[in-house]
Amino acid sequence: MIDEKILFEFRKWAVTYGGYSEVTAKKDARNIRRISRDIDVMNISEKMLYDFVDLELRRGKGPGAINSEMRSMIAWKKFRGLDIKVPRLRKPRPQIRGSQPTMRSGPY
Repeated sequence: MIDEKILFEFRKWAVTYGGYSEVTAKKDARNIRRISRDIDVMNISEKMLYDFVDLELRRGKGPGAINSEMRSMIAWKKFRGLDIKVPRLRKPRPQIRGSQPTMRSGPY
């Protein structure tokens, strides 16, 4: 777990220097707190992040939720001055079923 004092400093930095709104800074701090339960965010590496994303996918978390957490990690790496790549997932494109145009009944 991460120290609450450090999360408070992160929130202050995010609003003052990072250009984030207070609401976004709070959300990012919550995400960092949750991520810190699984990995050590104070000594983080790219491999740890990729393993964390893999773990979250196996737990059944969707790409949108994981990307939200990774956006928080981008703010965290800026705060800590780290030079690591943060993974992002692509959301699957909706598939169009069938190639036949649908028939509508009634006026258009």
